[in-house]
Amino acid sequence: MRKRTLFLLLGLVLPLTLWIRGSSQAQVCEPEDTQKALQYLRRLSLDLRNYPPSQEEAMEVIKAKQVPEALIDKMVQSPEALQRLRNYHRDLLWGNINDLSFIDQDFRLGGDGDKVPLFNRYRSTRYRKHTEEIGCLDEPARIENGAIQTTCQNGSTLCQEGYVMVSPYWAPDTKIKVCAFDAQETMNAKNAQREDVPCSTRSGVESAFCGCGPNLMWCQSENHRTERTIQEAMVEQMLYLAQSLAKDGKPYTQVLTSNFVVMNGPLAHFWKHQAQTVSEIRLDIDQRNTYPDLKFHEKDKWVQVERPAIYSGILTMPAFLLKFATNRSRANRFYQAFLCTEFQAPPDGLPPGQDSCHEEPNLMKRCGCKYCHQALEPAASHWGRFFQGGLATLDPEKYPSFLEKCAKAGTNDRFCRDYYFTRPNHPDEEEYRGYLNSYIFADKRMKENIEKGPRNIADQAIQGGAFASCVSRKMWGWFAGDPTPTEERIKVLSDRFSNSQFKLLDLIKAVVTSPEYKQGAFYKP
Repeated sequence: MRKRTLFLLLGLVLPLTLWIRGSSQAQVCEPEDTQKALQYLRRLSLDLRNYPPSQEEAMEVIKAKQVPEALIDKMVQSPEALQRLRNYHRDLLWGNINDLSFIDQDFRLGGDGDKVPLFNRYRSTRYRKHTEEIGCLDEPARIENGAIQTTCQNGSTLCQEGYVMVSPYWAPDTKIKVCAFDAQETMNAKNAQREDVPCSTRSGVESAFCGCGPNLMWCQSENHRTERTIQEAMVEQMLYLAQSLAKDGKPYTQVLTSNFVVMNGPLAHFWKHQAQTVSEIRLDIDQRNTYPDLKFHEKDKWVQVERPAIYSGILTMPAFLLKFATNRSRANRFYQAFLCTEFQAPPDGLPPGQDSCHEEPNLMKRCGCKYCHQALEPAASHWGRFFQGGLATLDPEKYPSFLEKCAKAGTNDRFCRDYYFTRPNHPDEEEYRGYLNSYIFADKRMKENIEKGPRNIADQAIQGGAFASCVSRKMWGWFAGDPTPTEERIKVLSDRFSNSQFKLLDLIKAVVTSPEYKQGAFYKP
């Protein structure tokens, strides 16, 4: 790698030397200016593409005595520059949700499907009547009159079945071994009331009669990393949107305001077949939309899907909602990422812990806390109709702002406890009993924010200019670094960004063609 870089650097210097020696016109030109142009070319290529320019590009600059605009456009629009934008958004949005569980233990498969047939460890004790987690026999299953036959061990309660060959949804062109009980395709089973209930809801279902469904579509395979594939697809969903807006020359504001998402095979499969199996993440499956007809293995095929108006770009995408699981953390990340604003404690710190002012229940009034929460609480209220620690919206019909049954003192209703304020700890909280949790201490403006959703705070940031200014500052830092631009330069970039209909590549070009960037350390205002 070092040798390659050395040769490329020599490729910039030698042509220049030969050109100066061999051309009569070289005696009247200014070699220093040409050298500066070559240095500018090299910086452009490294910052935008992460590798030095080619010898042909250097010769083009020498001939023109400057970096041609067409060459700058080529580098700004290059796949490498777009990849740098992807990396920028991954850092900006903290794109890592690998620590979250997307499947209930009833639908998690162990084994490799080859040496060890896939089986569900949690269900194994019920399937095979044994106290330990154990799979099936490594032999073909015996099925008689539609019933799976088992072989019981002498002196033990353990009874095991064999395996069947299945084409799994993550690799439909292959076949793997799956324990026969786990491979069952039963769509319904009897619950405690002897009613037919879909196996995938787990609502009182006798699990011994339920499997993973056709092609194992309800289950995740640990060995085949299907859950990780879904996690990565949710992060990719955000990055794909941001990159495609830049590539297609569409307004970058849509990263915050669009009511559509792009969806690939893993995401479509998850929402259609596995969302109902999630237990640790709050998700109202009644609100599932119509999803594209894509197969799980179609990772690179993306289809646009429209969503209700309350959804708003990245701010309501699954990876963002899950990474920032509370409304306050969502608002905080929005402020940091798109407004370049931090919530900071007061310079004098907080009053002593024994001070009575800490007993104030309203954080917008509590001493010390109010310095941040007077802005943070109204901002967080925009996510008031989204699940905290979940993925979907709180449908007004199912989750009205006030619910009479939840206002009754001493209620122990699980639904009320999860979503409504039921246990006041201070006299000032009493009036909010029975309201959605997001309505506690909400004033008129905050109530409006709750119903309008994140699109409202995004529109305010865009229309007020804070969004354009922050993005301009961050693009400078990502592609240019030093020297630190003046506020005047940020204002120029911000205005150009806004006037270009918020085209991100136009902003990047403005950054790398600014005098500060071109001249670097030699720039003098």
